[in-house]
Amino acid sequence: MYKTGESGESGESGESGESGESGESGESRESGETGEMIPLMTHPLKTGDLLICDDLQYGSWGVFSWFIKFMTKSDFSHVGMIVVDPEFTITPLKGTFVWTSGISDVPDPDDNTKKFGVQLIPYDHFVQTYGGKIYSRRILFDSDDEYNRIFNNDTLKEIHRVVYDKPYDMVITDWIEAYCKKDRHPQKTSRFFCSALIGYIYTKLTLLDTTIDWSILYPNYFSTENKTFAMLHNATLTKEHEIL
Repeated sequence: MYKTGESGESGESGESGESGESGESGESRESGETGEMIPLMTHPLKTGDLLICDDLQYGSWGVFSWFIKFMTKSDFSHVGMIVVDPEFTITPLKGTFVWTSGISDVPDPDDNTKKFGVQLIPYDHFVQTYGGKIYSRRILFDSDDEYNRIFNNDTLKEIHRVVYDKPYDMVITDWIEAYCKKDRHPQKTSRFFCSALIGYIYTKLTLLDTTIDWSILYPNYFSTENKTFAMLHNATLTKEHEIL
């Protein structure tokens, strides 16, 4: 689960890869062949890239992160999606944001309201205040045309209409059902965990099968720990690279 307002690691992110929208990230990463650290590279982040997080602070709302890690036996406790210059919001915005579900100490720029649930968080604020490790996974397609077809404004606008201002899923039975992987009311849109939100967004973008129950997905579902993870349209996610 994501929260701000506590001291955390600051950093800027960046990867080499295909062209995308504005918003830069800077990272050092290991060469797959030699294991050596290759130089920092600057490359734009784009809408659809994921941030997967390892919360290292368990005070206050961090108990949710601890519980997620306990249930999944994974270090990953939060996930969000990059959004750049969104036009699907109430008022079009400029900048790079993280679309997620959690709690933040800054207002959602979509409507200037502080929330505990689905919201946009300015990317720089997210990175600089997160109390843990943040890893990026960039989404890749065979062509820019395919990327633009999937991430079109009409689809994003409809997704935004459904998830806007929805609360974080605090229902105990939902947590139990997620742990047991048995959901009596699958594909809920009235409330979202962070990972349920990303699952919903990716499903409605036709990146995931329409039958997937996003309501019981955990953050590590979107990590390389999940060896069965696959997307449609021949889309892929890069391996996790830590944002320094």
